Amino acid sequence: MPTSTRTYCNPLNLPYRFQTPDRAPELYREAADPSVVVFDDCYWLFASKSGGYWYSTDLLDWVFVKSTALPVDDYAPDVRVIRGWLYFTASDNQKPCAIYRTQNPKADQWEKVSAPFAYWDPNLFEDEDGQVYLYWGCNNRVPIQGVKMDPQTMLPIGEPVELLGGMPDQHGFERCGEDHCLPNQAPFIEGAWMTKHNGRYYLQYAGPGTEWNVYADGVYESDSPLGPFTYAANNPYSYKPGGFIPGAGHGSTFEDTHGNLWHISTMRISVKHAFERRIGLFPAGFDDDGMLYCNTRFADYPTHIPNSQWDAMADPFTGWMLLSYDKPVTASSTRQGHPPELAVNENIQNGWSATDDDQTPWLMVDLKHHCDIHAIQINFAEQDCQWDAVMQGDLAHQYLLEISDDGQRWQSLSDKQDNTLDQPHDYLTWDTPHRGRYVRIQSKHTAAAGKFAISGLRVFGKADVALPEQVQTITVQRDNLGMDAQLTWQADEKATGYNVLWGIAADKLYQCHTVYNQSDVKLGALDKGKNYWLRIDSFNEAGVTEGSINLMF
Repeated sequence: MPTSTRTYCNPLNLPYRFQTPDRAPELYREAADPSVVVFDDCYWLFASKSGGYWYSTDLLDWVFVKSTALPVDDYAPDVRVIRGWLYFTASDNQKPCAIYRTQNPKADQWEKVSAPFAYWDPNLFEDEDGQVYLYWGCNNRVPIQGVKMDPQTMLPIGEPVELLGGMPDQHGFERCGEDHCLPNQAPFIEGAWMTKHNGRYYLQYAGPGTEWNVYADGVYESDSPLGPFTYAANNPYSYKPGGFIPGAGHGSTFEDTHGNLWHISTMRISVKHAFERRIGLFPAGFDDDGMLYCNTRFADYPTHIPNSQWDAMADPFTGWMLLSYDKPVTASSTRQGHPPELAVNENIQNGWSATDDDQTPWLMVDLKHHCDIHAIQINFAEQDCQWDAVMQGDLAHQYLLEISDDGQRWQSLSDKQDNTLDQPHDYLTWDTPHRGRYVRIQSKHTAAAGKFAISGLRVFGKADVALPEQVQTITVQRDNLGMDAQLTWQADEKATGYNVLWGIAADKLYQCHTVYNQSDVKLGALDKGKNYWLRIDSFNEAGVTEGSINLMF
């Protein structure tokens, strides 16, 4: 397998910025709408409301650049490499948006090139012939538009062209609401991003809304940068409605230094504010038929980083399984409404919290088996954070993570009691797995003077238990409109969860919905009048049992 020994786990462990207290009753962090490009041998990541941008040489360790030269508080920042320069623009519907460029982004040295007109969710694109185009749009009425730009002046040439809009009466994934439950509400079609492959243009777009679990990216294809565009057969292209943290919409598609394709996009929390969001990174690719796909199987589990070209469907997953789901949990104290079991229920929207008077708070999970532990992700829920502490730079969580065979005698896994880094979704791995049954985290200090609270203490590795049975028979009831399908199958008590996979052909099962502790699900992302193939894989602490393929009408 062409991978390094290094891994990551979504949501990315970035120092997401706390937003100002006037925006919501409780402080929250936010970053969304990410753009990534390769420039000067580095990956450059720009995201909404981040106060700056990041660069990395390996997609794992990110260095933050605080920017005073750019309007970094404007939403949906776009970054592109054009004629040897790194270009930036962002959203403003009140005045003409400025376009900047630099050859030294590490020093935050940018020059203003133009300010063509007001737009929202912009995306610049340089074609292979040197021509430049601008795409934009974020609306539930007005389509995404595009226009040719003068590459010297960065001003429009000609008139804008309407390119694509929402069709929720035909495209199931464009319907609004949690699990597409608001079909009569017009979707926001937004977040354009252009990719060219083998002479064909792939215009990606987001919908139906960032605050829902079904926020996704679709794609249209054309032989021309300004269309006409045709709806791709395998939509939605990037879709993750289930799992610990859902959402895979409004992002960008880029090629790494080994020639592998990636999609980076927005993941949803939306508890303290609708725009409480995070960043997710997903392997992507083009298949032999030129279809753009994104791999969201086990997309919030540990994932390899490649050191050469790889198969984006077969190679990324480490095989480290979730060991902590629904396991017995005990805690030093419990705030009302935030019981310990919420730290292991695979739902980032809730969590455990200690009480105000708990001076030495801790949380312990019993894995019920002696397991090989390869990685742990700690997602801090950051209850009741204080703005004064944020302004003073008090952003580090300090803790001790331990392992035990019997719940009495403890050995340190990671001592971060002197940590100074801002890591709200801390992710820890070990070259050699640790073996044990109990995992405990003890807090020394919490970021931003908040209460010690955890939305996910997620332990990954392998347990010596039997694999779940194969899912063979699936009952499918498709509704009259053809955009919803209710699936049921025989539950297996050995299964932790299921990956429900579907696609337009037996070898194109690109869509995935992960569910836990249930043997039914409604798929609402189907296109009207289209047939699909279906497979349900069962999994538990030992691994994955691939299901049999069924034709779903």
